[in-house]
Amino acid sequence: MKPGANTEIIVNISTKITGKLTKKDVVVWGGTWDIGRNEMVKAHHQIINFVKNHNQTNVIMMSVPCRYDLESKSCVNDEVKVYNRKLKKHLKVFGNTCVIEVESNRDLFTRHGLHVNSKGKEQIAGKTVKTIKIMLNEKKCVPIMMKDREDPGVDSEGTEVENTTVEIQINQKN
Repeated sequence: MKPGANTEIIVNISTKITGKLTKKDVVVWGGTWDIGRNEMVKAHHQIINFVKNHNQTNVIMMSVPCRYDLESKSCVNDEVKVYNRKLKKHLKVFGNTCVIEVESNRDLFTRHGLHVNSKGKEQIAGKTVKTIKIMLNEKKCVPIMMKDREDPGVDSEGTEVENTTVEIQINQKN
C-alpha cells in the first residue's frame, strides 16, 4: 500500500519485494494517480515492463474507476476509459495476469467521488479473493504425451526405433 504514489514509485517498491515470489504468490495492484496527471502512457509502459519482468509470479491489476469528483465528460474520465481498454488488451497476452473490473457505480464511492466507500471496498475485496482463488487453482498447461500413429516404435523390418511423441497443451480450470 502506497497511497498517493505514482506508478513509478510503486514499480520500484514492488520490484524489490517480488523478486522471490513464485506462481504460488499473487501481487495485487491498483491506482489512478498517473491518469489524472497526463502520465498514462508512462504508467502503462511501466506496468507492462513490470509484468514482463515478473512472470515468475501472478499479477492482478485493478481497472481504474471513473472519477465522480470530476464532470462525467471530463478528459480525465475519457483517459480512464482508454487506459482500461489498453491495459486489458496488452495484459491478456500474459498468462500470469488478470485485470479486475472496478465497477463505476456511483453508490460505491464516497461523497467527494474520488475514492471507493466501504461498500465499494467490500466488492473489490470479494472480486480479488475470487480471482486469487481462480489463479492459484488454475492448471495452466498440462502436457499429454501421445504416440504418433505413423511411428509405432518398430520399423518395417522389425527393428526397434525411437518413439516420437506429440505434446498437446490443454488449459484446464478446476
